[in-house]
Amino acid sequence: MNTIAEQILQARTMKGLDIEDLAQLTGVDSETLMQIEQGVIDPQLSSLTQISKALNCSLEIGDFSI
Repeated sequence: MNTIAEQILQARTMKGLDIEDLAQLTGVDSETLMQIEQGVIDPQLSSLTQISKALNCSLEIGDFSI
């Protein structure tokens, strides 16, 4: 299973979005998104929800899906 960071990066690139695009769609700061994708920080649940909605995909965390 991919990490949440890998899932977000993969979904974003498959949609043809850059970090700035995703930041505008989610309201999450681009620096924060970059750190999430690099695995530097763990995203808050509210950020994960915004990201999954913007990317129109579900994100898998262990046995849970957002």
